[in-house]
Amino acid sequence: MKRCLLITIISVLTAKPLVYATNQRNPILESIGVKRGICALLGDPTCKLALELARESELLIYVQLPQAKNVEKVRKVADDAGFYGTRIFVDKGPLKRLHLVDNIADAIVAVGRAKRVPEAEVLRVLRPKGMALLGRKVLTKPFPKGVDDWSYPYHGPDNTPQSADQIARAPYLTQVLAAPKFCPSPAVTVAAGERIFRAYGHLAHQVNQNAMLNTLLAVNAYNGTILWKRPLREGFMILRNTIIATPETLYLADDKSCKLLDAATGELKDELVVSEDDTGGTVWKWMALSNDVLYALIGGEEVKAPPSVRTH
Repeated sequence: MKRCLLITIISVLTAKPLVYATNQRNPILESIGVKRGICALLGDPTCKLALELARESELLIYVQLPQAKNVEKVRKVADDAGFYGTRIFVDKGPLKRLHLVDNIADAIVAVGRAKRVPEAEVLRVLRPKGMALLGRKVLTKPFPKGVDDWSYPYHGPDNTPQSADQIARAPYLTQVLAAPKFCPSPAVTVAAGERIFRAYGHLAHQVNQNAMLNTLLAVNAYNGTILWKRPLREGFMILRNTIIATPETLYLADDKSCKLLDAATGELKDELVVSEDDTGGTVWKWMALSNDVLYALIGGEEVKAPPSVRTH
């Protein structure tokens, strides 16, 4: 039976301790290229590296050790530091079989003898585009062919909700259950590459949905990690084709402009603003991207959709 940890990063290192100046960035974090997500750490019987990664990043760290005495020691050290069960998780098991589900870890780091972990097992656990440090060897899991993006709320601009994905096949399994578990409506989801983008609207039906009112989330498609979030423009009804996902850019339109957001960071790359004199208004009502040309229907003001906040 497969066992699933929601967030894991695995890095593979030599037994020689890393020494670097306090004003330098952690070389392991620099090498794996992520500071948020799941890191699987193999070896590290003293918990020193796990504590470093926990203090210098937002990673969830899964440590796997083959010997029971080291497992208990690392658990105590992590608990004394306030990280056990929240940021650091420790398990006992042979390194030939990692206790993680397929395609879950953003990174893998192996220390000392653990660098001899089978590469096939590392690639099984790594998510596509995830990285592993195996001693001096660096592995990157390639993105699989046949994965279809869901770039629009109904797959494509033609509103035909039929995927062309060649990877997802029955029997279907749940990969992760991750926050937020309670969200307002309406909700729109698009996906491209290794990311899912979720736009939540203006209607909260319970108090526990208030936090996500008019919010956009970018989520790791393989382990549910929230990569970034930003507020949506209040009053704009999101349930329409005014969001397009590509692997590099998220196109997000509202009643003022179309923002081109960096898919990885959420940073604003560009903004398309039209003249009201040319279009009769600034409200983006529909858009589609084809052959690097953005088509849009833009017009006059609409009835606002004010937020509905629940108090009980």
